[in-house]
Amino acid sequence: MNHTEKLTKEIRDKLPRLMNLEYNQVLISKINDPSVGIMKNTLFIVGIDCKLLTSKIGIVEIGGYEYKVGKHFEIIGKDPMLNDVLLFLQDENSHEATIHIDSRGIIYQYNSKFDDYYPVSFRWDLSKPYMKDQSPELINFLHSLIKTKQ
Repeated sequence: MNHTEKLTKEIRDKLPRLMNLEYNQVLISKINDPSVGIMKNTLFIVGIDCKLLTSKIGIVEIGGYEYKVGKHFEIIGKDPMLNDVLLFLQDENSHEATIHIDSRGIIYQYNSKFDDYYPVSFRWDLSKPYMKDQSPELINFLHSLIKTKQ
């Protein structure tokens, strides 16, 4: 598992709303149903590849057929975005963040020795909201913050 995958898993574990069955959620099929183009281990996005039936909890519709999430599909989880990363890095006790990001994407990290924030050499590319699309250097930096939180 690479740093992006590890960081994504940690964020999904801390922010369970990323695992809610709703629009844009990523599912993976546990079944084969060639009549409607479902192959085992194929990814589906709710609202694009399948329809969420709100009147029936945990049911998606593909090609006019209903499938149960949990039995026929497994929730993979949404990809973390900037707001998710910031929430993840927020200190649960003091509600202080270990990092701040300004409107230009410059990242500032808290230094307890000086009780202040200082800029780090990585930027969040604000034209790409998803964490997975950021530079490997930024991902590695964010991943290093997991170790300090545990």
